[in-house]
Amino acid sequence: TSDGRFFIDRPGRIRFEYTPPNPALVVSDGVWVVVYDMRDCSKQTAPLSSTPLDLLLAEDIDLRRDRAVQSIERRPGQMRVTAIDPDSPGNGSITLIFNENPLELRQWIVTDPEGRSTTVALSNVRRGVAVEVGKFLPATIDARECDL
Repeated sequence: TSDGRFFIDRPGRIRFEYTPPNPALVVSDGVWVVVYDMRDCSKQTAPLSSTPLDLLLAEDIDLRRDRAVQSIERRPGQMRVTAIDPDSPGNGSITLIFNENPLELRQWIVTDPEGRSTTVALSNVRRGVAVEVGKFLPATIDARECDL
C-alpha cells in the first residue's frame, strides 16, 4: 500500500507521485506512460494506448458508446463499472468505482494483461487546480530528482 498525490489533465495526462519509501513516479504526456524508479532513475515506457488508463484519460469519456463496458455492479451507495478497450481487449481492464448521491469517482482498479491489479483510492480531491504542463512531460525527469 502506498499513498501520494496525483494530477490529471485530460486528455491523456496524468502524474502519480508516491510518498517514500515507494520509489515509483508515473507520468503520462498523452502519448506515453513512463514508470520511473526514482532510486536508480531507471524507467519503463509504454504507449498510453496500450494501457487501461487510456479509457480514463480520454477527452470525451463515453464508455457505453465505445462498447467498452463489460459489467456494471450496484452496491448500496456505490456503483462499479468495469471496462476494456474493445479494440485491444488484451491490454487489461479498468474498474471505476463511484459513490452515488452525488455520483463521484472515488476509486479505480487497473488490471494489467498479466492479471496484476493496482488500486487507486481518491481522497481530498481538489478540482480546477492549475497544474504546470511540465508535470506531465517525461523528458523533464532527470537525475536531480532521483535518489542517486
